[in-house]
Amino acid sequence: LFIEENYGAKSQEISAEQFGAPAWFGGGDYILPGGYNQVPQALSAGIDIQLNSQVISIEKTASGVFRLTCADRSTYMAEQVLVTVPLGVLKKKAIQFTPELPLAKREAIERAGFGKFCKILVQLTDAKVRELKTQPSWLKVFMEKPKRGFQFFNLPKYSASNLLVGVAVAEEASLIEELNDEQL
Repeated sequence: LFIEENYGAKSQEISAEQFGAPAWFGGGDYILPGGYNQVPQALSAGIDIQLNSQVISIEKTASGVFRLTCADRSTYMAEQVLVTVPLGVLKKKAIQFTPELPLAKREAIERAGFGKFCKILVQLTDAKVRELKTQPSWLKVFMEKPKRGFQFFNLPKYSASNLLVGVAVAEEASLIEELNDEQL
């Protein structure tokens, strides 16, 4: 279950070679008191970044400069391009690359899969929040139909929040998506 909750897929769908890959990176875990947004802000200092621009094509010109064309037909020229889009965008070929991506990259995109995660937020009454202040950090909640269990992080234990935050993955995420509010 640990593997499935962290990777969003059934254990038999996860590469044994890649399992634990985050361990490749040394160092500990850190909390950034000013928020994670500090990282991209520092990295992007002095760089012209265009937000809310849906890129539909990236073309490397004969001079080696890249021409990016957006859905609204605006264009941008750049010496370098860093593409950070969801895997699904690449799988749908929503961005036309000229020249096309190398065969090895196209094959990797075809083979790669992604898991399914479903976040579940449960808003609690004030009485329930007071009760949960003394409960463990993680709570297991069971449903009768379908007979499944889900883990919820007990946010009220650590903050003034009145929310439980749960995660359903893989098949369980699909089941949750089919339920209406009353069933949940």
